[in-house]
Amino acid sequence: MLSADRRRALGLVAVALTLTACSTDLTELIVIVDTDLAVPAQLDEIVVTTQSATGGVKTAAASLADSTALPMTVGLRPGADTSATVMVYVRGRLAGTEQVVARVNTHFLPGERRVLRVDLTNACIGVVCTDSQTCSRGACVPRAVDPATLPRFTGTAPGRRDDAGEADAGEADAGDVDAGPGDAGLSDAGAEDAATDAPPGCLADSDCADGDACNGVEHCDTGVCLPGTPVSCDDGIGCTVDRCTASACTHTATDAACTVSPGGTCDAMFGCQYPTCTPLNCAGDGCTSAACSGVVCERTSLCTGGSMCCGDACVAAGCDDGDPCTADACGATGCEHTVTPGAACSDRNACTAGDACDATGACVGRFTLFCTDRNPCTNDSCVARSGCQYIPNSARCDDGNACTAADVCSLGACVGGLGVACTPTIVECMHSICDPLLGCTTEPDASGTVCSDLDNCTNGDHCDAVGNCIPGRYVPGCSPA
Repeated sequence: MLSADRRRALGLVAVALTLTACSTDLTELIVIVDTDLAVPAQLDEIVVTTQSATGGVKTAAASLADSTALPMTVGLRPGADTSATVMVYVRGRLAGTEQVVARVNTHFLPGERRVLRVDLTNACIGVVCTDSQTCSRGACVPRAVDPATLPRFTGTAPGRRDDAGEADAGEADAGDVDAGPGDAGLSDAGAEDAATDAPPGCLADSDCADGDACNGVEHCDTGVCLPGTPVSCDDGIGCTVDRCTASACTHTATDAACTVSPGGTCDAMFGCQYPTCTPLNCAGDGCTSAACSGVVCERTSLCTGGSMCCGDACVAAGCDDGDPCTADACGATGCEHTVTPGAACSDRNACTAGDACDATGACVGRFTLFCTDRNPCTNDSCVARSGCQYIPNSARCDDGNACTAADVCSLGACVGGLGVACTPTIVECMHSICDPLLGCTTEPDASGTVCSDLDNCTNGDHCDAVGNCIPGRYVPGCSPA
């Protein structure tokens, strides 16, 4: 997370928890949210949404004017059913646009207070995981978290993390996990707004299901419910009435539709049949061929290879036009393609993330990737075809060694330049050295090194181990000059 130097510069501000007095039977999940993105340059708001099987969707938001609003702390308490699965959904935004998302599924432990740490990391921007997974430090990991693996809350306010993932003293560390569903009671200490009913949205596909199988399977995409592809029940038989019910397609034979010649009846397999089969009443159409076999008009579907009949023409199954920005369905006159704003897509630009369809049906990237390896010896940029790239440069740098000067970057690493020449010291029993951390300094000469105590009446003056000149033997009868 944040580097140690930056953490000290910004100061550590722990968000107070709005909780009831500690008791042995209190059941609670304490969610602590932090980020390594620059605040507020890369992230200016965090929104925590929670949901459970027995409680409504709730949200809490924190505006990040600076890093002192972090870590954000949200206390979750269960409703009547403490065993209900809790879904926690954490979104990081910049100017209202979602930058990175984390999700976790867990549940409460009756009578226990556990801490769930959720870190929104730069490495997860643009990473797409399956519905059962979430991104943590650039990798897709399971969303389900066993609460027994989470640390118990000790009542101490949490602190920030550093780049090594170390938590400040006093922080209950739950590791790097991402969000999952919440509860019936939501307190958001330090958050900008009190918990309120969330606007229409979703955390999982089940939130979008309307119970009608005929209009397709709805699904959840980044908090937005998207429609499914309506079921086509067209059997290609012109005299059947095709309907979709909640369970299946039905095809009702209708004799009244057979009017080419008198006495027509509707066969659910072969279509209209007449007492006498003739080329007039046994003719094919865009989806079938037809031929008389005795008095029976046999029709054969021309739609093969996974195609289907729609509007008297064979079309791709489901009327699929290959465009992720349209919902495809068979209408009364043929295939219909309706624009679905918000649907996930790819704009074929590796430098954008969160691509989604706009109201015109175009696929656009919702935000630009922030490429940085935090290495001063590389030039960071993004190429639409391949994404982030880090090209070694030859810039001036600091290799962290005070005994080198004119350091310069080479092959992506900082290389020490000229050695520093330290001015010799004139102090007896001390000599000059260069320390990699301190630079030019002095240290004692070797014990026993010859020196002079400036008294001509002593002989054999020598240095001791700490840099003092020790007088030698006194010369009898000597008078100082």
